[in-house]
Amino acid sequence: MAPSVWRPSGLNHLGSVPWGTHFCHLYESEIGLYNVVLPFLQAGLVHNEYCVWVTPQYLETEKVLRALRHGIPGIDKHMEQSQIHIVGWEEWYLRNGRFDPQEIFREALKRMLEADAQGFEGFRITGDAFWVMGKKEWNDFAEYEATITDMIGDQ
Repeated sequence: MAPSVWRPSGLNHLGSVPWGTHFCHLYESEIGLYNVVLPFLQAGLVHNEYCVWVTPQYLETEKVLRALRHGIPGIDKHMEQSQIHIVGWEEWYLRNGRFDPQEIFREALKRMLEADAQGFEGFRITGDAFWVMGKKEWNDFAEYEATITDMIGDQ
Protein backbone atom coordinates (compact mmCIF):
# COMPACT_ATOMS: atom_id res chain seq x y z
CA MET A 1 0.00 0.00 0.00
CA ALA A 2 2.21 2.79 -1.27
CA PRO A 3 1.42 6.30 0.04
CA SER A 4 1.52 7.75 -3.49
CA VAL A 5 -1.47 5.67 -4.66
CA TRP A 6 -4.73 7.61 -4.73
CA ARG A 7 -8.07 5.93 -4.02
CA PRO A 8 -11.67 7.13 -4.38
CA SER A 9 -12.98 8.20 -0.98
CA GLY A 10 -16.57 7.65 -2.08
CA LEU A 11 -17.37 11.20 -0.97
CA ASN A 12 -17.98 13.72 -3.74
CA HIS A 13 -16.77 16.67 -1.67
CA LEU A 14 -13.50 14.87 -0.86
CA GLY A 15 -12.75 13.06 -4.10
CA SER A 16 -9.75 10.74 -4.27
CA VAL A 17 -7.25 10.59 -1.43
CA PRO A 18 -3.82 8.95 -1.01
CA TRP A 19 -3.35 5.85 1.12
CA GLY A 20 -2.99 6.81 4.76
CA THR A 21 -5.49 9.66 4.65
CA HIS A 22 -7.24 10.14 7.98
CA PHE A 23 -10.14 12.54 8.22
CA CYS A 24 -13.01 13.51 10.48
CA HIS A 25 -16.56 14.27 9.42
CA LEU A 26 -19.08 15.80 11.78
CA TYR A 27 -22.74 14.88 11.43
CA GLU A 28 -25.99 15.88 13.11
CA SER A 29 -28.20 12.85 12.53
CA GLU A 30 -28.21 9.17 11.78
CA ILE A 31 -28.94 10.01 8.12
CA GLY A 32 -25.92 12.32 8.13
CA LEU A 33 -23.79 9.43 9.37
CA TYR A 34 -25.12 7.09 6.67
CA ASN A 35 -24.55 9.74 3.98
CA VAL A 36 -20.82 9.61 4.75
CA VAL A 37 -20.15 6.06 5.94
CA LEU A 38 -22.08 4.14 3.28
CA PRO A 39 -20.43 5.74 0.21
CA PHE A 40 -17.05 5.60 1.95
CA LEU A 41 -17.40 1.86 2.58
CA GLN A 42 -18.93 1.19 -0.84
CA ALA A 43 -15.92 2.81 -2.55
CA GLY A 44 -13.63 0.52 -0.59
CA LEU A 45 -15.64 -2.58 -1.42
CA VAL A 46 -15.80 -1.73 -5.13
CA HIS A 47 -12.03 -1.23 -5.20
CA ASN A 48 -11.15 -4.51 -3.45
CA GLU A 49 -10.38 -3.07 -0.04
CA TYR A 50 -10.95 -4.75 3.31
CA CYS A 51 -13.42 -2.58 5.24
CA VAL A 52 -14.26 -2.24 8.93
CA TRP A 53 -17.11 -0.19 10.34
CA VAL A 54 -16.78 0.45 14.05
CA THR A 55 -20.36 1.42 14.80
CA PRO A 56 -21.48 4.15 17.20
CA GLN A 57 -22.98 3.15 20.53
CA TYR A 58 -26.46 4.38 19.62
CA LEU A 59 -26.82 2.06 16.59
CA GLU A 60 -27.99 -1.50 17.10
CA THR A 61 -26.53 -4.16 14.82
CA GLU A 62 -29.88 -4.75 13.11
CA LYS A 63 -30.14 -1.05 12.16
CA VAL A 64 -26.60 -1.09 10.81
CA LEU A 65 -27.32 -4.16 8.67
CA ARG A 66 -30.53 -2.60 7.36
CA ALA A 67 -28.66 0.58 6.40
CA LEU A 68 -25.93 -1.43 4.68
CA ARG A 69 -28.44 -3.53 2.74
CA HIS A 70 -30.34 -0.42 1.71
CA GLY A 71 -27.29 1.66 0.81
CA ILE A 72 -24.71 -0.75 -0.65
CA PRO A 73 -25.65 -3.09 -3.50
CA GLY A 74 -24.39 -6.65 -2.99
CA ILE A 75 -23.42 -6.08 0.65
CA ASP A 76 -24.35 -9.63 1.68
CA LYS A 77 -21.86 -11.02 -0.86
CA HIS A 78 -19.13 -8.76 0.55
CA MET A 79 -19.94 -9.92 4.09
CA GLU A 80 -19.90 -13.59 3.04
CA GLN A 81 -16.46 -13.03 1.47
CA SER A 82 -15.25 -11.41 4.72
CA GLN A 83 -14.46 -8.20 2.87
CA ILE A 84 -16.36 -6.10 5.39
CA HIS A 85 -16.69 -6.47 9.14
CA ILE A 86 -19.04 -4.65 11.47
CA VAL A 87 -17.59 -4.16 14.95
CA GLY A 88 -19.39 -2.57 17.87
CA TRP A 89 -17.79 0.51 19.44
CA GLU A 90 -17.28 -1.20 22.80
CA GLU A 91 -15.58 -4.25 21.28
CA TRP A 92 -13.19 -2.00 19.32
CA TYR A 93 -12.48 0.91 21.67
CA LEU A 94 -13.01 -0.58 25.13
CA ARG A 95 -11.33 -3.95 25.02
CA ASN A 96 -11.31 -5.51 28.47
CA GLY A 97 -13.53 -2.65 29.63
CA ARG A 98 -10.99 0.13 29.16
CA PHE A 99 -9.60 2.33 26.42
CA ASP A 100 -6.16 0.98 25.50
CA PRO A 101 -4.75 2.61 22.35
CA GLN A 102 -1.93 0.05 22.07
CA GLU A 103 -4.44 -2.81 22.00
CA ILE A 104 -6.45 -1.02 19.30
CA PHE A 105 -3.27 -0.45 17.25
CA ARG A 106 -2.40 -4.15 17.51
CA GLU A 107 -5.88 -5.13 16.33
CA ALA A 108 -5.80 -2.64 13.44
CA LEU A 109 -2.35 -3.82 12.37
CA LYS A 110 -3.46 -7.45 12.60
CA ARG A 111 -6.42 -6.70 10.34
CA MET A 112 -4.25 -4.76 7.91
CA LEU A 113 -1.84 -7.70 7.62
CA GLU A 114 -4.74 -10.13 7.18
CA ALA A 115 -6.18 -7.92 4.44
CA ASP A 116 -2.84 -7.90 2.65
CA ALA A 117 -2.44 -11.68 3.00
CA GLN A 118 -5.95 -12.22 1.57
CA GLY A 119 -5.09 -10.17 -1.51
CA PHE A 120 -7.08 -7.05 -0.73
CA GLU A 121 -5.63 -3.87 -2.19
CA GLY A 122 -6.02 -1.91 1.03
CA PHE A 123 -7.63 -1.43 4.41
CA ARG A 124 -10.42 1.05 5.08
CA ILE A 125 -11.93 1.72 8.51
CA THR A 126 -14.50 4.11 9.88
CA GLY A 127 -15.17 4.74 13.54
CA ASP A 128 -17.03 7.12 15.77
CA ALA A 129 -16.15 9.17 18.85
CA PHE A 130 -19.71 9.43 20.15
CA TRP A 131 -18.76 7.33 23.19
CA VAL A 132 -15.99 9.70 24.35
CA MET A 133 -17.02 11.64 27.45
CA GLY A 134 -15.10 13.96 29.74
CA LYS A 135 -11.87 15.92 29.39
CA LYS A 136 -9.49 13.06 30.21
CA GLU A 137 -11.19 10.75 27.71
CA TRP A 138 -11.04 13.45 25.01
CA ASN A 139 -7.34 14.05 25.69
CA ASP A 140 -6.63 10.30 25.51
CA PHE A 141 -8.73 9.98 22.36
CA ALA A 142 -7.02 12.96 20.69
CA GLU A 143 -3.63 11.39 21.42
CA TYR A 144 -4.88 8.08 20.02
CA GLU A 145 -6.13 9.80 16.84
CA ALA A 146 -2.78 11.55 16.34
CA THR A 147 -0.94 8.25 16.74
CA ILE A 148 -3.33 6.55 14.30
CA THR A 149 -2.52 9.24 11.74
CA ASP A 150 1.19 8.51 12.15
CA MET A 151 0.64 4.76 12.01
CA ILE A 152 -1.48 4.70 8.88
CA GLY A 153 0.79 7.15 7.12
CA ASP A 154 3.53 4.51 7.38
CA GLN A 155 1.31 1.69 6.12
